[in-house]
Amino acid sequence: MILSLLSAHLASSIVAASLFAGIVPSPQATPASDPALVETKVAEVSGWTVNAVSVDGQYVRCAATPPAAVDLAAALEKSSEGWTLLVPSAAPGDEVKGRIEVDGKTTKSTFYRMDDERLGTFLKEGQIKAMRTAKVLTVVIGPEQTKLPLEGISAVLTALAACDKKGGA
Repeated sequence: MILSLLSAHLASSIVAASLFAGIVPSPQATPASDPALVETKVAEVSGWTVNAVSVDGQYVRCAATPPAAVDLAAALEKSSEGWTLLVPSAAPGDEVKGRIEVDGKTTKSTFYRMDDERLGTFLKEGQIKAMRTAKVLTVVIGPEQTKLPLEGISAVLTALAACDKKGGA
């Protein structure tokens, strides 16, 4: 994110300086714009929306967002790197300690600044297995507590894994 902001700032600075000097910049004088991120709906499972995410036409990951009734900017993602959980958070910093509770069983976790004011953490296979039969997942980061109902989550996780295995198809 910092790199893209720096790149955008540099591009606008080059254009502004060139225009000020009366020079029209060549296409090579400006850095490439941010890659095009595209989300394509793959399925609707238990009220969750499963999307394939690509950047510049290349598959990156599959992401599932909870039903609209939950009204939560959370997501579960599956990629070649594994499983990721994203939750909204106003916690400061790029790396924050917190915990994940699956039906009361607590696991300490490190959350990393991702996008859209969300923090994300990698999930272990044991956590994914526990989620399949759980009722609720709670993320605690400082004073913030995010509850994510897990009704129908087993089918959602299966759809995410299948989406990733097929490269987003």
